[in-house]
Amino acid sequence: MKQNSFEFRFNNLSGNNYFCLSKKNYLAFNLISVWPKWSIKNVLIYGPKSCGKTLICSIWKSKAKAKNIYPSLLKKKNIGEIEKIKKGSSLIFEDIDMLINSKIVDEEMILFLFNILKEKECFFIFTSSKNPKQMNLSLADLRSRLYSSMIVELKSPDDDLIRKIIQTKLKQKQITISNENINFLIKRIDRDYNAAINVSELIDKQSMVSKSNISKIFLRKIIDLI
Repeated sequence: MKQNSFEFRFNNLSGNNYFCLSKKNYLAFNLISVWPKWSIKNVLIYGPKSCGKTLICSIWKSKAKAKNIYPSLLKKKNIGEIEKIKKGSSLIFEDIDMLINSKIVDEEMILFLFNILKEKECFFIFTSSKNPKQMNLSLADLRSRLYSSMIVELKSPDDDLIRKIIQTKLKQKQITISNENINFLIKRIDRDYNAAINVSELIDKQSMVSKSNISKIFLRKIIDLI
């Protein structure tokens, strides 16, 4: 697919989780869209902070009835609980690079989890801010397991994607914003999905309260509230 011919569109696979699709996130979104027809059941989605990894996971969680695995489970005292994971389950484990670097979770326990999930033929998604090649891993076996995953990069949203998210969210609320005003806005907010969605919801809420038009004066007040 040529990038210059790609059209934005909103998808709603899970009721409340709207996801604005672009060339920045197409591969990750397409992956969860075709589930359970995965050639490899273990997936690693990586990308910088606030690029949409958690949102992608939440959409897949709703679709696949997946459950999150939390760091507190990955203790040697919980090996028995980990071994009880049901065959064919769908599971999510986020921020593995951060958990490893901060010593919150031992690499050995992540390797143990990985092996159990493979043995139980589970579908599972790990997320990370780094490609496995960039992770500072001590265990060669863990590095090998991560390399064996279906690895998908999720890129940070650019101005065009942020603009489209805001425009589409506001359109759903029947709120009109001019190109000039939206350009004014996106220069003053963080470039991430949460910021775009949150500012859209704030505009909706405040416009109903104040009955104001979406002007630069109004948007300055919104920015002050962020």
